[in-house]
Amino acid sequence: MKATKHIGERMSQRGMTKRMIELVMEFGKEQGDKVILNRKATQSILHEMDQLKKDLLKVMDKGGIVVVIDNDTLITTYKA
Repeated sequence: MKATKHIGERMSQRGMTKRMIELVMEFGKEQGDKVILNRKATQSILHEMDQLKKDLLKVMDKGGIVVVIDNDTLITTYKA
């Protein structure tokens, strides 16, 4: 996505990084010509990420998991 000189200047003045802007674009909600990622939405995403981390650690404890699929049907699963 292209960016103007103006946004670069405002990011610098307001202590915002390119990565922060990328996160807003990825997780924010479009409202007209704006994309907004507010505190409440950010907290919700962080909570989801905490749960995702817990679930991934369980998968890792199993040594990984394999799922066998045939024609969009889950057939079986086993440790990797």
